[in-house]
Amino acid sequence: REFVRINQHVWGLNNPAMLASQIEAESGFVDGLTSSAGARGICQAMPATASLVERADSGLNGLTRYSVPYCLRFQAWLMKDEYSAYKPGRGPCTALLFAGGAYNGGRRMLDAEIAQCRADSECDPTRWFGHVSAKRTRSWAAFNESRPYVTRLYMREGAYADAGFGVAQCR
Repeated sequence: REFVRINQHVWGLNNPAMLASQIEAESGFVDGLTSSAGARGICQAMPATASLVERADSGLNGLTRYSVPYCLRFQAWLMKDEYSAYKPGRGPCTALLFAGGAYNGGRRMLDAEIAQCRADSECDPTRWFGHVSAKRTRSWAAFNESRPYVTRLYMREGAYADAGFGVAQCR
């Protein structure tokens, strides 16, 4: 818990409760996992994404790739980056939900779904539930994984805040 709290403080993303919920959703806190898609560690980092983040965050240099310290820093950096990308025009909770959707399914796919929402006069591209969450540009398998994932983050965040993991933005 202390490492997560410190890591989030270092990056300025004031939501270790959501990130603890995310690690639960990614790996159930089991270290050493590799998914069928190739995602690794408790943060389920994809190798290509790990390479990109390593180039942007020199603090990952010297850490063993996919170790717990690496994964917690990787996750914090990537979520802060995604949060910053989706914050304009959205509140803190909604920006975190969008960031979680991008972390799980990729920013490119989420951006395509936001564009699809913009083209629909009844869809608000700044809202997740019932709006962007209802749009699909990815495969059904990826869509069916990504949408419940964001809901799990949202539903479990409060429990982690109650357990001492910090603020719950979406409570």
